[in-house]
Amino acid sequence: NSSAPCDGAAAVVLAKKYFVKDHGLVPRAKILGWASVAVEPRKVFTADAGAIQECLKRSRLTLEEIDLFEINEAFAAQAILTRKTIGIPEEKMNIWGGDIALGHPLGVAGIRGLVTLMHALKDRKNNKGIVSVCLGGGGAIALAIEIIS
Repeated sequence: NSSAPCDGAAAVVLAKKYFVKDHGLVPRAKILGWASVAVEPRKVFTADAGAIQECLKRSRLTLEEIDLFEINEAFAAQAILTRKTIGIPEEKMNIWGGDIALGHPLGVAGIRGLVTLMHALKDRKNNKGIVSVCLGGGGAIALAIEIIS
């Protein structure tokens, strides 16, 4: 299975703590860490796992500390491989469906995943999550966040 192309648009505001305070903004989440990795293009389905593992390392977090994962699933096999490689409990991954169910808007897939993760964390009264996106050509990125109440 693979996600169908769909339309989408998104915008987020990324700001330093002092800017948020100086402008009276209400932050929704803070970034705990991130990672970007690249593998041989023929091994692209393994890239998400590498990005998540590196993100955990850089964030000084363990797998057990992460409440939810939103993992890009342009292809179902890639998402399953990522979950099994890292050992992510099934009940913590793509709890609202992921890209196959919700859509995979090219150029916006990462922000769609991030916003979905933020809402899922808040809905479940959880606070830490990781979003990852596998990129064509062998790359992947992952971002760890914490919800701000």
